[in-house]
This record gives sequence, C-alpha cells and structure tokens, in this order.
Amino acid sequence: MEALPAEGDTEADAEFAKLLTGTWERTEGHDLKSRIYLTGYSMGGFGTFHLLAQEPQLFAAGIPIAGGGNPSSAGSFKKVPVWVFHGATDPIVPVDLSRSMVEALKKERADPKYTEFPDGNHGIANQVYADQAVHEWLFEQTR
Repeated sequence: MEALPAEGDTEADAEFAKLLTGTWERTEGHDLKSRIYLTGYSMGGFGTFHLLAQEPQLFAAGIPIAGGGNPSSAGSFKKVPVWVFHGATDPIVPVDLSRSMVEALKKERADPKYTEFPDGNHGIANQVYADQAVHEWLFEQTR
C-alpha cells in the first residue's frame, strides 16, 4: 500500500481515497463506487467542500459540518447531494461560510439541505452524527 499523503496535499488525498476504494473492492468484493460518502467537521468541513469540488464523480454525498468553502466551486459538485450543518453562534468558523456555500449551490440549481442550530456553537459534530435522520439520508444516496 502507498504511503499516506502529505498534510495539505488535497490532490494526493483524493488519489489516496480512490486507491483505498479500489483496494477494498478487490480484497473484499464490495462495489463501493456508488456509495462513497464524504464528511468532515471544522477543517474537515472545509476539506469536504474542497474534495467535493475536486472529485465530484467520486462521491455519492457530502456532509460538511462547521466548515466553508469557495462559493465559485459550487458548480463543479452541484449534482452531489449535500447536507450542510453549522451552529449559528459558532465563534471559530463564521456561520456565513456555510450559508455562502448553500446559496452558491442554490444558484447552480442544486438542492442542498441546510441545518443551522440556532443555539449551536462550534461543537455541533456529536449532535449531527448522533442524529438517526442524518444516517438515513446519507445511506439513501448513491451515485
């Protein structure tokens, strides 16, 4: 197996995800290509938006939490189902960064889901991941 990509090397990260998927398919016999999901919290939320823009054909869905991205990249992943989460009182990552991505996706005629916790601060990840509805939505998505 190849070495892990260097931190911050997003192109290598995407290639590594493809390598892992292919390895698992060959060794376990599972067809994963239609069910690769991407989620991340905080900096991982930024990474989620970035990887969705870089490799939209790889992912069945994305869940960025308390992150943000480049609104001009929204058109590249407008066909990938996305559910964005953010706390309205987040003192670490401004909620407007998620709102901007959701609005950019809507301008591209995408239909992103967006949940903003009115009293939520930066630490909302456990609340999101504990929600059964999030899991149900995620596993309904296929490429």
